[in-house]
Amino acid sequence: MVDVAKYVRICCAKKKMTLADLARKIDLTPQNLSNKISRNKFTNEDLEAIATALGAKVNLYFTDAETNEVF
Repeated sequence: MVDVAKYVRICCAKKKMTLADLARKIDLTPQNLSNKISRNKFTNEDLEAIATALGAKVNLYFTDAETNEVF
């Protein structure tokens, strides 16, 4: 499973934004965002809101397990 929480933390650090700041920008409490991060469970809507708040895009790729071809 992809560690989305790790990437959220990295993006926040690059943008010099705390997780609490991010939570407020996406209309969550810091505790609610912390719970999502600790469980590594995000909805598509969460990811879109996080990306928007960070000035980023969400990209999802599927890769063939045998050939590593990206679909």
